[in-house]
Amino acid sequence: MKSGTFYEGGVGYKIALNNKLAINIAAGYSFKSYTENTYNRKSIPTPPYRTEDWVLPNHDRCSLERLVMKIGLQF
Repeated sequence: MKSGTFYEGGVGYKIALNNKLAINIAAGYSFKSYTENTYNRKSIPTPPYRTEDWVLPNHDRCSLERLVMKIGLQF
């Protein structure tokens, strides 16, 4: 695996109910990505069947995204 990207952002609002109690409301978005490479040894159909050469048959890039909504009580 190779390191990837991560970022997150959001906004929130605090509603005071009295001097000691408040409600917090927030919404946000996050994004994560990474790359995975899978290497295999090269095979040949006749003896010795394997070589010391490595090939890259799979190159996968994954992205994960999410939306978030949070509601909390502050006291």
